[in-house]
Amino acid sequence: MPESGIITDLPQRIARILHIEPEWTVQEDDRLLGFVAGEVGVLLAVGEGHDWASVLRVEARLARHVRDDAHTWKSCDRLNNLPLFGSLGGRWVHDPATGVVALVADLPVPDEPELVGLYAEFVALLACRTEIAAHHSIPQKDLRAGKALTLLHGRRRTVAHPLLDRLRETRRAGADPAPVRAVAKLVRKRLTERLAEQPAPRWFAALVDWIELWHSYGTVLTVNSVKNPELGWGIMIGASFLPEAKRKGMIADGLVPDIPAFATDPHTLVTLNRDAATSGGVAPGCWTVGGRDNAVHRLFVPAALLAAAPPQVAALFVEQLAWQAAEQFHAGFRYRAENVRVLVAPEWPGDDEADVIAGREPHNDGAQPRNRTPSATSRTPSTGSAAVTPTRRPCGSPG
Repeated sequence: MPESGIITDLPQRIARILHIEPEWTVQEDDRLLGFVAGEVGVLLAVGEGHDWASVLRVEARLARHVRDDAHTWKSCDRLNNLPLFGSLGGRWVHDPATGVVALVADLPVPDEPELVGLYAEFVALLACRTEIAAHHSIPQKDLRAGKALTLLHGRRRTVAHPLLDRLRETRRAGADPAPVRAVAKLVRKRLTERLAEQPAPRWFAALVDWIELWHSYGTVLTVNSVKNPELGWGIMIGASFLPEAKRKGMIADGLVPDIPAFATDPHTLVTLNRDAATSGGVAPGCWTVGGRDNAVHRLFVPAALLAAAPPQVAALFVEQLAWQAAEQFHAGFRYRAENVRVLVAPEWPGDDEADVIAGREPHNDGAQPRNRTPSATSRTPSTGSAAVTPTRRPCGSPG
């Protein structure tokens, strides 16, 4: 467990690494910082966790005035499954109390300074995806709500920050599987050594080509090199139940406890993602439906992020993300959050004025990143209808 205070200024370090201009940042103290890289606000906040001394909350607002209904639940689930928007760290969360949809991730504050650069890349990818979703009118067309346009000091940003090109860079780096497999091999070695150090291990390695660990609860943690259809090669981390038939047999034999499986309907998945944001724990990825047709907490770590640090450091980062995914899956057994704050900053100064401005430009406006793909620009996630052509090119936006 990381000790509180090892890195006391993590939000500021991340902002410096990403070269966020001071005029587009706002902060209260070393533990909370907000910035705008395009149209929407991103919050970095360090707070105490339920099971962790210090947790970094990353929160990027996408939409405001979103109703709490079946349409919203399905839309959030779609976002968490789309290759371009979902599973790449964080989860799309709807806060029914404030009507805000945001991309949220919770990571422990690291006690290894060399991990800060990887944390910054994680934040950049999260911010980039939120901006792309806003640019493609997902708040208006898919969520039937308003874009969470964010003003700082009463001003709207019209020139996109370079970090909004992160997905274009990610695609380029994802063409080569060799570096990804090299990191995965190191992760396998680290996990094997860690298991050997445990006097009474609750995890057991399975004999498969990828990394698969079984838990005495009847759950499984997998770490596998895969190719994302949009972003190329990377490492997929997933924590879920063992296949139903195998788990039922183990329950019948008294090998694992009879823990009810999670349902996979959109409302249950939305609730799991929302609960993960209120528990004060760690949740690096999103709850969605896995390949075995059961609930899984998963995330995809692309090659570009792995390349942002030496292989040994990248392997340490992936190993920690894997244990955090498993922790979040097991945390889902223990509690359900009720009447607890979901988002740290659902409202930003100037929201009322921003709502008026955003309402005048209903579709595809704002500081545009160069991250278009045929699937992202030709279809909207929910209806499959053609996306609206941008009505204007923002001053200074990439062509």
